Amino acid sequence: VTSKVYKIHGSPTQAEHNKLTEELFATFGKLDKMLADSNADSAKQFLVGGKMSFADTILFHTAIRFELGYRWRFNIGGDSLIDKYPAVWNLVTRFMAIEGISGKGGSVLPKDITRFFWTSASLAKMGAVKTPVPTLPTMFTPTGLA
Repeated sequence: VTSKVYKIHGSPTQAEHNKLTEELFATFGKLDKMLADSNADSAKQFLVGGKMSFADTILFHTAIRFELGYRWRFNIGGDSLIDKYPAVWNLVTRFMAIEGISGKGGSVLPKDITRFFWTSASLAKMGAVKTPVPTLPTMFTPTGLA
């Protein structure tokens, strides 16, 4: 999923961009189904069973960056993961609830992710969309997970 996002951004034609975008959302759909099926069985709440794995960590990283940056900055569009892929987003919120991941002193700060994608000089040089910094979704406000 992570590499697909960058392939979409670097696609040389609109047709390639559209094809890769379809593939990306199809993959999110498959991952959402896997997680939804595993969440139905309370003993399994991650991609490969009852324990967090590297695969879950990579999906978390990509999903939160997708929602806060990739989707907008790389002009991918499509549906919000929050609305369209609830089991994937549930994984994100479970990670964000782990002490040390978010909040004061946390290692994942949604405001910083958003700020990076919207102010990074290197991304601007790559020809990314030049629009104002978006407002964080409500769940990432000070009363949410920020």
